[in-house]
Amino acid sequence: MTSLQLPPHALAALLEKYNQLVRLRAQRDQSAGSPATPEGKLKLRSLAQLYPGCLRELDRLPLTALIQRQAAVAEALTGGQVFPWMLWIWGYHQLLGAALAHKAGRPVPSFSWPRVDSAFLALAQVPPAGRISLVVMGELARQVGQPPESLAAALFPPRRSS
Repeated sequence: MTSLQLPPHALAALLEKYNQLVRLRAQRDQSAGSPATPEGKLKLRSLAQLYPGCLRELDRLPLTALIQRQAAVAEALTGGQVFPWMLWIWGYHQLLGAALAHKAGRPVPSFSWPRVDSAFLALAQVPPAGRISLVVMGELARQVGQPPESLAAALFPPRRSS
């Protein structure tokens, strides 16, 4: 895993994602559970298409955690430390996007990392227990050499009551 690096375009994309997630989480917290407007639902759908799985972050992470991620990515973009979770979340978005595209019969995007092979796509086509996220997390874990449980805990920690 140490040889893997996150390209600057990926960091810029992650910063844009966290900018949007922070804004959405603040709005959601302020509205105290009011139903999303049609415009709000469209924004969520658009964000999920760009960063598959990011709505899980929005649901799981409190505003403070999203702000911390936003600041860390902004710092990494200007030469600061690139933390492993940044690589992992980027890989998760890419793998989930590839799996969903394949499942829907759309062309699978190509990128240098993470690797997407036919075995992964076949498993994602009919995921065990119907949970494509488990297939994605398992593949990401294999590629970065970390246990899937550790990745899941780092990327999508259980929501704590306030």
